[in-house]
Amino acid sequence: MNLKNLIIEIVDLIDTYDFQQERQMPDLITTRSGQQLHFGDRVRKKIDLLSSILKDNLPAPLNNISYATLYAICRDSICNLYTEGVLAEGIKNESREHIKKLKAEINEVISNKIVTLTHHFQAQTCLFPNSPSFSIGPVSIKSTHQWVKDLDVTNRFFTAFSASPDDEANWKEELTKLISINGKHTSENFTSIKLYEIIKKANSIIEVEIDNYEIKLSRQLAKITSQAAVDCFSLIFNDPKMFLQQNLFEHPTPPIAYNSLVSFSGKLQLPGMTINDKVSTYNGDLIEKAITDNCNFISATGSILYTIINKNENGKKNLSLRWTTALNWYAEAQREQDDAISLAKIGISLDVLSGGGTTRGILSMVKNLLDLDEQHVVFEHPKKTTLIEFIIDLYEHGRSQIVHGNHIDRLIPFDRERQKATSLCRFILYIAALRLETYSGDDSHDAFQKMPFLEKDGDKVAMDLADKG
Repeated sequence: MNLKNLIIEIVDLIDTYDFQQERQMPDLITTRSGQQLHFGDRVRKKIDLLSSILKDNLPAPLNNISYATLYAICRDSICNLYTEGVLAEGIKNESREHIKKLKAEINEVISNKIVTLTHHFQAQTCLFPNSPSFSIGPVSIKSTHQWVKDLDVTNRFFTAFSASPDDEANWKEELTKLISINGKHTSENFTSIKLYEIIKKANSIIEVEIDNYEIKLSRQLAKITSQAAVDCFSLIFNDPKMFLQQNLFEHPTPPIAYNSLVSFSGKLQLPGMTINDKVSTYNGDLIEKAITDNCNFISATGSILYTIINKNENGKKNLSLRWTTALNWYAEAQREQDDAISLAKIGISLDVLSGGGTTRGILSMVKNLLDLDEQHVVFEHPKKTTLIEFIIDLYEHGRSQIVHGNHIDRLIPFDRERQKATSLCRFILYIAALRLETYSGDDSHDAFQKMPFLEKDGDKVAMDLADKG
């Protein structure tokens, strides 16, 4: 349906709206002229269709807007022009002037919502309070202490809390004291108290700047990018437990410990305690060494993150998105408590990275990235396992059987399979990022199956480890 006929239908439905025939609560819109409009679900569906048509044809950067926000803009613009008589006049004259005015108003409102914002996400990482901040591409990872040192706040903070001149002058000092002793410092600085209440459960802040997006979509992209940076940081440690240690605060994380209760012969026994697999905090030297030893990988993943937020136009946008999506599946597999579900997520990670090639596609990709023959022994224990046997076990006997409901006995252990899959998939993601950095081929879904081998230190380390099983 074209826009001209669609607007005619919307105007007619608003003109003839009968509240008594409406089964749902109608929308009540107050337009800029002060008039109020009521309309129901039929008009909502038409506006939804109009929004969808316009979304597909918006130029950059106007298309960097969430669908919910675009719908609201289209709805309000239609209501404004309806009450001002612009739509009715255009329909009466059989012209397209009303359509041009509607599009122009929508585009103007959208352009006013496209902004550049720096997003700050609370997180748990292995950083110490005095650890220096570091970056993975566009993303900065800072301890909360370092973040406060670098922070500046808008004057609206002081106005909102009726801050005195002294409060404005010493809010940073007071906030630093609150953080240093876990809130036990007594402060009357409302700016400091408010910020401390927001960040007190985190030990790190993740920062990233997003250009030319509407605020809702900007935050969504920033969250995806920040989580990917944290997961890249975890990947370099070669310790799956790091994914439990490091995560955005907004994402669910299992408790550090929990108590188990059991009765015997009708009497409650002494409670037990289970501590989860969160690792102890690394010391500063080990963190610095991990960052230094993996500088090539950090550079490669930084380039990927620049690409997914459109700050690096290198013709590899889809492959960068594919790699970060595969990383997300892998990271969530490490945070998963159930071994079977974790194994399925690792299988999905490889499936995504290979371009949906199932067993053959994954095998082709792994052979290429690791430069191994399918009969190469990748694991020595508990029995020798060739590459093709491993892929078949992971994808066909693991991922597919679990996802499609053929494994229903949840007491069947998958811990060994999970451990092997975790190890090898980490190498694959690591090498794929290095290959992508210098890759100059097409941005196709199966490109990781054919990227040329690189003579880089990261490749050699991974190959040595793979050879040793």
